[in-house]
Amino acid sequence: IDTYRLTSPNGVTGLKFAIQGFGNVGRPAAQAMCGGGAKLIQVSDSTGSVRARDINGACIDPFELAKWKESTGKVFG
Repeated sequence: IDTYRLTSPNGVTGLKFAIQGFGNVGRPAAQAMCGGGAKLIQVSDSTGSVRARDINGACIDPFELAKWKESTGKVFG
């Protein structure tokens, strides 16, 4: 993530991305990317998958999704 920020004029701002796995690595990676201005449009893990309703509009909030996963044990549902 940091290397991309250094080599791209706009960093990750506006990039759309998906994460496979939302645990010890995927969750903080998604949070860092969104913190840099990227848009999370899909997340999947062993429990299922969730996708933003409109990939050109609002994106998935990885901080809210982390709370959801902590309370339910899954990303989908």
